[in-house]
Order: sequence, then structure tokens, then C-alpha cells
Amino acid sequence: MHLESATSNKEQPLPNSISIRRSLLTNLLAMVLLLGAGIFTMMALSANRAVTGLSGSLIQQASRRTDVKLRSFFEPVTRQVAGLRAWTRSGLVQLDNPDQMRRLLTPLLGEIPWASAVFIADDRGNEFLLRATEEGWSTREIRREEWGDRALLQDWSREGGIPTSREENVEHDPRTRPWYLSSVSELEAAEQLGTEPGVQWTDPYLFFSTAQPGITASGAIRDLAGGITVVGMDIDLASISHFTSEIRLLDEGLVFVLTEDNRLIGVPRDPRRGNELTEVEDLLLRHPSELGTKAAVDASEQLLSSADQWEKPTRLVSEGEAWWGQVHPYRLTPDQLLLIGVAIPEEDILGRIKAQRYWVVAITLAVLALATFSAARMAKSYSQPIEALVEESERISTGDLEPGPPIVSRISEVRHLATAHDQMRAGLETLLKLERDLQLARQIQESALPKTLPEVDGFDLSAWNRPADETGGDSYDLIGLQGDPDGSFTLTEGRADRAVLLLADATGHGIGPALSVMQLRAMIRMAVRVGADLSGIAAKINQQLHADLPQERFITAWVGLLDGPSRSLTSFSAGQAPLLHYVAAENSCRVLKSNAVPLGLFPTLKAEIPPPIQLGPGDIFAVLSDGFFEARSREGEELETDRVIEILGSHPEASASEILQAIRSATDEFTAGAPQDDDQTVVIVKSL
Repeated sequence: MHLESATSNKEQPLPNSISIRRSLLTNLLAMVLLLGAGIFTMMALSANRAVTGLSGSLIQQASRRTDVKLRSFFEPVTRQVAGLRAWTRSGLVQLDNPDQMRRLLTPLLGEIPWASAVFIADDRGNEFLLRATEEGWSTREIRREEWGDRALLQDWSREGGIPTSREENVEHDPRTRPWYLSSVSELEAAEQLGTEPGVQWTDPYLFFSTAQPGITASGAIRDLAGGITVVGMDIDLASISHFTSEIRLLDEGLVFVLTEDNRLIGVPRDPRRGNELTEVEDLLLRHPSELGTKAAVDASEQLLSSADQWEKPTRLVSEGEAWWGQVHPYRLTPDQLLLIGVAIPEEDILGRIKAQRYWVVAITLAVLALATFSAARMAKSYSQPIEALVEESERISTGDLEPGPPIVSRISEVRHLATAHDQMRAGLETLLKLERDLQLARQIQESALPKTLPEVDGFDLSAWNRPADETGGDSYDLIGLQGDPDGSFTLTEGRADRAVLLLADATGHGIGPALSVMQLRAMIRMAVRVGADLSGIAAKINQQLHADLPQERFITAWVGLLDGPSRSLTSFSAGQAPLLHYVAAENSCRVLKSNAVPLGLFPTLKAEIPPPIQLGPGDIFAVLSDGFFEARSREGEELETDRVIEILGSHPEASASEILQAIRSATDEFTAGAPQDDDQTVVIVKSL
């Protein structure tokens, strides 16, 4: 009889699936049994393994959190200093124009709240420093050749208005400061090697202006005249300590950050510290021995004593108390190391477990019994609403976003899941609409670009644009002009005697900057239609953009007037640089600076239109947005101007479109698919 029953069961086919209710019940019961078995097995094993594993996990988590936090402190500052150095290269930074400097530098401190100051100094002893204050902004201007030891200090309210000014004697020569000397040394070393200088970080020191401990990031650049300019940003070390002192590792765990010479720049939280130094700032740049807690002192000294044991959880003993600790090195620069130390008392991990060890057994047995009883009820409670959610999900997956019947459950998590389900449906509807809007915006922006390029006798033209997002802040335009018998010019899309060329780059990228450059393009076309000259076009457009653009927003733009009969190009740049003129007869490339500040910064534009440039046979005039020069490889290296110049000189017989394609191909090969955060636009003029 038993044999027959067994045989019949074997002959029945196995089901491919089971109901959610049965699955929940089975899995819950299995989890209950496994939980009970696991608890008793764990209690039977050595507690030392658990301590080692848990300690290592907690220490690793704290080390990673601190490492990530340090990167969030230092890397944005490094990027800003590199960007400020690029501005200096393009001619935007002018130490003799304090109003422009303040407008350019103020947004940098707003983006990095923990940066206390940003500054620019040159090899003549001139310096401009902008510092954030509680009331607004403070500037210090030093011109040693003109003023000697006198400095002009100004305080600015966040509401604007007239600043409060005063003069003071300051025994401060920026050329003697550690950030200046290290940056110049890095620049000279890079020039000998033919490489790009990196951003330097000083060792911690006391700031000249505030006497507060801090650290400075700086970078040097050499201008075309051979002079040296150093840019940099200051960070208060107190911001690092505020983070480390707030980290809680169980009850009495410690996290601290040291320099290589064992000076504190990140003070640990230590409620047992009994010395009179109660403020975090008082312990900055001190030795760990001054923490006042014997355990903290011993932990730091033992952890730091053996570099080969770094990155490994280590058990150490202080005054009969066991601790677990680890040192994690943080590489600030290739030559500069910071040390992240983590220490946790072993009693914090095991204390409560040891005290309640016998209670765990009793509670575990009770929980197992209760869990077995509750598993059946939970399976039923969960199954019905989950099945309904499955049906809703299947319907949404088909594209049906209409709301279904309400899902009722006494389980709060299920109710939250149902609410999240409804929110997901609404979010999908919003995302679909946003995607359609972005696609439409991109179509409008692409449709605004010229469909065909004018054909000017003696010249070959080409242009291209690639936004970083769906919409971009870059644009270009090439407007053909045909001369009329009465001496005037009319717009044409075919052969032309002249052409007005435009490349514009609005700050940022996205829909807002895209609208700004489309506005600029429309104003250029309107000005050309009414016959305005280049000087009048630049002045009127700057005035209108200053009125329309949000504060601290601007547009860098290049406008060129290409004349076929005279084979000349009148070039005007408002903050758009460098401009590249390859002279075929000399087999060399001239790098031209901008003629004025970017459009929209000031109500009036003070600049003169330069004389026309004669373009001989084979000459190339190339204008590229900074999205090319600042394109980064996977290693973080930027493309820079010299690479583009090399491309221009290596294609003397190529057409304008072939030259453009060579620049694009070289850029794509250089970046190797690395993500880029800026738009790319180029206009090429080839003289035939």
C-alpha cells in the first residue's frame, strides 16, 4: 500500500510555480527555522570571530564614509581652481579690474560653502582676495608696485549697495606664501617636462587674514608675456573636524584625520576627554597626545606606528581595555598623504551581548514559537494586496497608466508600497511629458541652426555643435550677405559676398542657456537685417542681455565679418578665447585673445573692433568653445589648446569640413568615451 502511494506521487508532474500565499508561508517558516538554527549556531561558535568581523565592518564603513567626505571637500575645490586657471588663460581674469574680479569670483564661493576665500596673485606682488563673511563678502586688493605695503579692503553686503572701504598697512607679499611658492615650482617642473601643471595643496597652516587653521589649493599659469599668475582657494579645517566629531560609532568610537607628521585636522568625537580644550577648533594642528584621553592617545600611536599594518583592522589594548582600530591613507596629491584613523572599544560591540546572553536564548525560543503562529497569518495578509500590486505592475508595463482600484491592506509597508506605486505612475507620466518637452526643445534648437552654409568666394566654411545635455548652452550661425547695386547688403542662403559668423557659449547648459543663445542668435540676425555695424551690434546686444539675463549669468561670444572681395576677416570676441589663426605661409599658429568681457556682465561694453585680418591662401581661422579645450580623458587630463593647434598645422590641404572632422575625431579619441559636462561648438574658416 505504501509502495503504491509513493509510486503515484512520483508519477505526478512537478508544478512550475506556486501561489504567492503558499510561497510566503513556506519561506516564512523556513526563515523562522533558519533564524533559530542560526542564532544557536552563532552562540555556539567563538565570539571572537563575530567581534573581528563586526569590528572590521564598522571600521571599514567609517573609513569609507570619511574618505568620501574628504573627497567631497577637496575635489570640488580642485576642479574650481583648475577652472579659474582656465579663465585666467582665456583673459577673463584681470587684476586691475576689481569689479569684474568680484563678479567672476563671487559665484565660486557660493558653490562651495566650506571654502572661506578665493584669490588671484601675480609675480609682481599684486593680489585680489575675496572672502565670504556672515554679512556678505570682503575683498582685499594689494598692488605692491603702486601701493607698497598699503592694501585696500572692502566689505560688501549680500543685498548689494556701496561697499565699506578702508586702507591698511599689511606686511603681506603673496610671492612669499607657501601656496605661491609650491605652485610656481610645480609650473616650472611641468614646463621642463612639457606637461600640464597640477593643482597643489599646502600643508595645514594659519591663514594670514584670519589666523585660523586651514589648507589652500592653488595652481599657477604663465601668460603669453611670460608672467606668472597663481589662483587658489582656502578651506577652513574646522569644517573637516565638525564632520569627524559628529560621527557616532556605537557609544565611544573615534574617527580622526591626521597629516603625515601626525597633526590633527579632523578631531574625533570623544565624550570622555577630560582636558580643558573643549572646543573642536582648539585641537586643530595638535598632536593626538593632546586629546586628553589615554585610550585615544594609545589608539592613535599604536595604529600609526606600523605603516605595513594600515588598511587592516587591528586589536590593541590601552589601560586594560581592548580596542579595534585601522588607519586608512587618503592621497590628497601624488606627494601628499592624509591619514584617516578609526578606533572602537571592543566593549561597545560585546558589552550588551555578554550581559544579555542568557536572555537571548529565552527570547529566541519565544520568538520562534510566535513567529511560527504568525507566519500563516502574515502570508495571507501579504498575499492579497501583493497580488493586486502585481496585476497593477503588469498593466503599467503595457503602457496603461490609468489608476486602478484602490489596494487595501492593514500592513503599513504594503500601504506605503501601494502609495509608492501610485507615485511611480504619476512620476512616469511626468517623466514622459518632460521627455517629450526636452525632445521638442532640442528639435527647436536644432531647427534654429542654419540648414545650409553661405558660399563666399575664396573661402570654405564649416560649423558643428554637440550639446552635453538634451539642450545646450552653445550655438553658432553663419549668415550670408549679397551686395546690392545701391551698396547695401541683403541676406542670402546661396553664394554671398560677405558672411557674418557667430559662436556663442552661455554659462551652464540646459534649457535656460539654450534660450539665451537662441535669443542672441535672433538679435544678431535682426541687427544684420537692419544693416548695423559690428560695433553697434555688440553694444546693443550686450545692453539687452544685461537687462534680460539673471545676475551672475553671461554669454561669451565671437562675431566675425568675412569679406570675400578683400579676403579679410574682422574678428570681435567678447570673452570667447582662445581664437586660432593658422598662417599657412609661416606654418605657424597665432593665438588671439578676447577683445572684451563676456556679454551681459555689465550694462556697457567697453571695447574697440580690431582691424581686419588678411587671410592668405591656405590660412585657417578656428573658433572653438571651451567644451573642446576642457574635454577630459579618462585620466582627467584636458585636451588643451596645443593639441588643437597641432591638428590645424597637420591638415594644410584639407577642406574646412575635413579639418572640423579631424578635430572631432581627435577629441573623441582623446576622451575615449569619458563623460563630458560641457557643450562643444566649432566654426572653421579656410582660405582657398
